[in-house]
Amino acid sequence: MAAEQVVDGTLSKSTTIGEADTGGIEYGLPLQEVYKLAFNFYKEKEGKAFHFSYEDKLQLVAFSQQVLHGPYAEAIHKLPALGTLDVVGRDRRIAWQKLGQLSADQARRGFVELLSRRCHLFFTYIEAHRREKKEQERRIKDEESRKLIEAQEKLKKEEEEKYLQEQLYKQEAIKRQIQQALNEQTYNQFRKYAEQQYPGNNLKIQNGFHTFNCIDI
Repeated sequence: MAAEQVVDGTLSKSTTIGEADTGGIEYGLPLQEVYKLAFNFYKEKEGKAFHFSYEDKLQLVAFSQQVLHGPYAEAIHKLPALGTLDVVGRDRRIAWQKLGQLSADQARRGFVELLSRRCHLFFTYIEAHRREKKEQERRIKDEESRKLIEAQEKLKKEEEEKYLQEQLYKQEAIKRQIQQALNEQTYNQFRKYAEQQYPGNNLKIQNGFHTFNCIDI
């Protein structure tokens, strides 16, 4: 739709801006994030790292008020009355009123564009923030990858330990079966030997079995 656009502190209706225009593409960040950075940058640096003209300050305040409260005509009933000598307050409201029905995103874009034109340090500030954000995202991604690898290695180790335990159990079971078979074979051999040594003497044969059972084969 046709919408107002700010050029050097004045409004023009010659530019078409979409309803869903998010902006911020030139910075590689969403418009709302860029605006928040721009607003904080202005509050912290104005009067220290750079100086804006009175008109530019009025325009930036007007944009910020439009973002925060919406159009002046819709917010006027919520505003406190100005003092008779409050010239600055009156000028700010006039600048705000001139924005008309500018949407919040258009006001954000106007604030960012005006600040960018008047202070080239802002681009460097945004770039530093963007690089820092990208680095944070990289570190988060690397940390997630590290945790995933650790979890996979832990699961692999647990599976290997479980497999080794199962193999050990199987080996013990086979060993017990072999031992039992050997015991049975030896028992039968010993019985035949006792019967041959003590034919008809059941007492000595039973004592011999008792001795056999006490032997750890």
